[in-house]
Amino acid sequence: MSEAIRFVANRNAPADAEVLGVPVFSGRRLPAGAGAELDLEFLGRRNFEGKAGQTHALLADDGTTLVALGLGEPEALTIDGLRRAAAALVGAAGTARTAATTLLAAVPASLDARAAAQAIAEGAALASYRFTTYKSDRDRPALESLTV
Repeated sequence: MSEAIRFVANRNAPADAEVLGVPVFSGRRLPAGAGAELDLEFLGRRNFEGKAGQTHALLADDGTTLVALGLGEPEALTIDGLRRAAAALVGAAGTARTAATTLLAAVPASLDARAAAQAIAEGAALASYRFTTYKSDRDRPALESLTV
């Protein structure tokens, strides 16, 4: 059974985060406070449009990984959409031990920020679960902390 993820609330992503999940709306639009510049033209060439459920990993200048997290249209974003985006981030993080996300920057005023933060934590926790009792890769590194 996997260990629990430690969740941290912080306005800035920690410098040691191996992966940063960046929200992207349809049309490859970044919300204010996205936290990173993405090569939007490159994403377009890879057919990433920012549709809900889309993800695409990119190498950052410092050697870490950026993960573009598609959210769809801003006015259609739901708590469940944030939960799914957080789960997708964990899946895209691979064997990284530390990750951060700026998904809360994408939360519209129509959604409760606390419920959004809880949904992000739930999605990440559910996606990180691994039943490894009968698996040969039970010692594979797993995500240990997520900064939101």
